[in-house]
This record gives sequence, structure tokens and C-alpha cells, in this order.
Amino acid sequence: MSFPETIPGKNTLEKSIEDRGVNYAKEKGCLVFKVSFAGRAGAADRIHFCQGTTFFIEYKRPKKAHTAKLQIIFQRDLERQGIPVYLYVDDLDLAKKIIDWHAEGNRDKYIIPEGLS
Repeated sequence: MSFPETIPGKNTLEKSIEDRGVNYAKEKGCLVFKVSFAGRAGAADRIHFCQGTTFFIEYKRPKKAHTAKLQIIFQRDLERQGIPVYLYVDDLDLAKKIIDWHAEGNRDKYIIPEGLS
């Protein structure tokens, strides 16, 4: 199943980017779940299981510069356990690059090229 690159009237909304990123990950064979942890604020939006890797993506509205302190703590705690957490994914192309990286079986965190974040 494919999906449109843009959704008229909604192409800049966080939910639109998140939905398209999730659909893309599923097309690549990943399992994706919306997450929240009881008693733990700041969890990233989605957990991905893809080709033996686990990673989180926090989708943001384009140009929204704010990342909550609790999200940074969540990222630090999980990355200390070897689980990549991407906190500022505000672009479908960036989401696809991250997903492709892990869909190829890479376990290390995808290094975001200069100018994409």
C-alpha cells in the first residue's frame, strides 16, 4: 500500500508526518506501535521494531524547535541501553532515511546529515 507524499491542507501537521512515517515503516516490514509508559512522561511517539533493531521516533511539526526536557532524559536513558531515540523528526524524508537505515539491519544510530535536522 502506498500513501501520498502530501495531504492537502494537512501537510505541515505533526500527525500527518507521523502517519506517513508509520505507513512507510510498515511498508518496509517494520512493526510500529504508539507508546506511553505509565509513570514515565517524555516517551517518544512511536517504537519501531525493524530487522532485529528497536528504535523510537518523536515526530514534530515542521520548524517546531521545542523538545521537552523529559524527552531528552528519555532519550539519554534509552540510548545508554543501546536503543536509538530520534527526538526531532519534522520531515518525512528524514523519517524515511532513519527507517531505511534500520530496515537494512543497522543497529547503530543513524547519523543525521548536517542541515537535515
